[in-house]
Amino acid sequence: MRLNQNIPSLNVYTEYCKNLNKQSNAMNRIHSGLKVATAKDDPNKLASSEHMKIQMRSLQMASRNTQDTISMLETVDGAANNISQSLVRMKELVVQAGGTASPEDKAIIQQELDMISESINDIANSTEFNGKKIMTGAEKIKAQIGSEVGETTEINMFDFTSRGLGIKIENLKVEKPEDIDASLEMIEKSINTNTSYRSKLGAIANRLDSNVNIVEENSLKIQNAESKLTGADIAEEMVELTSKTVLVNAGISLMAQSNKLPQDVLSAIQNIGKK
Repeated sequence: MRLNQNIPSLNVYTEYCKNLNKQSNAMNRIHSGLKVATAKDDPNKLASSEHMKIQMRSLQMASRNTQDTISMLETVDGAANNISQSLVRMKELVVQAGGTASPEDKAIIQQELDMISESINDIANSTEFNGKKIMTGAEKIKAQIGSEVGETTEINMFDFTSRGLGIKIENLKVEKPEDIDASLEMIEKSINTNTSYRSKLGAIANRLDSNVNIVEENSLKIQNAESKLTGADIAEEMVELTSKTVLVNAGISLMAQSNKLPQDVLSAIQNIGKK
C-alpha cells in the first residue's frame, strides 16, 4: 500500500465528482424543464430549436396581422351596414314623394335626401383603421399573412361614398314623376353596389379566418416539435436525480472510509513498533 498517494480515495473522489455533476445536471433540467438549454448540451438540437422558435414567432405575428385585417374588414362592414340603412331610408322617402305628397312635402323630402347623401359621405370619410381611411377607395391593403416570402394578401378597398355607390346628388330629385323613377333606379343600384361590396369583403374575411386557423395549427405543431426536441422528460430526470443522489451519498461515505484507511495502517505500524 502506498501511503503518499491514497489511490482508492482518489478513485472514489473521481467517481464522486462525475456523479455530482450528473446530479447537478438532472436538477437543472428538472428546474428549467429543458434538456437542451445551452449550446454545449447539444449544438445541433439547439440550432434546430432556435430555427423553430423563429418560425413560431413569425407565425404568431402573421396570425396577429391576419386578425387585425379581419378586424379592419369588420369595421368596414359595420359602417357599410349603417350606409345600407341610409339607402333604405332614401328609397322610402322617394317612394313617399311619388304618392300624394304636396310640393311642400317634396321640398322637405328633398332636403332630407340631400342630408342623407351627405351623411353617407361623412361615414365613408370618417371611418378609419390604424390611421387609414378604409371606405373611400383610396387605400390598397397589403398584409403579411404567413411567415415566408410572398405569403401576403392584397385587398382593394371599395369606395363607399355617395358617388362611389353611384348616387349623384344633383340627379337625386323628387319634384317630377320622371324624377321619382330615375331616383328610385339610382338608389336601387346603390343598394346593390353596397351589398356587393360587403359580400366581397365578407368573403375575404372568411378566407382570412381560415388562414388564421391554418397558421395557428402550424405554429402549434412547431411548438410541439420544439418541445420534444429540447424539453426534459421530468420522470426520466427524477429517476436520474435519485440514482445520482444515492451514488453521491455513497461516494461521500466511501471517501471517508478510504481516507481513514492510511490512518489505520499507520496505527497498525505504530503498534508493531511498540511490540
